Amino acid sequence: MTLNTVEEILRDTARELREHPERWCKLYFATRNDCTATDIGAADAVSWCLAGHVYRRSPTDSDLMWHIGALLRETLMRHGHSVKYPYDLVTCWNDKPGRTVDDVIALCEEAALAARAAAP
Repeated sequence: MTLNTVEEILRDTARELREHPERWCKLYFATRNDCTATDIGAADAVSWCLAGHVYRRSPTDSDLMWHIGALLRETLMRHGHSVKYPYDLVTCWNDKPGRTVDDVIALCEEAALAARAAAP
């Protein structure tokens, strides 16, 4: 399946993490079975942080990745999260102690709804 829109990518990320919560990680963009870091697109990658999930769904479309990142940041800001370092907000949020895969799924679903509402 080719994912072409912000909404499709966010919904697909939420779906995958609901079905396979073990495919989410913290601290690295991607990890192997032994929890060590690897490249996002590596054959041995088995889990990804939120930013890694977005990248692996849109690796050749930097505009699409930028729009997804901006929408995730806007969604987080609506919940009062700081934007001291805007490019790091999503990764820092993902890696925060106590963050769960359910939190990530909820963020993806909320951002997907916002993407749908903003679509022409």
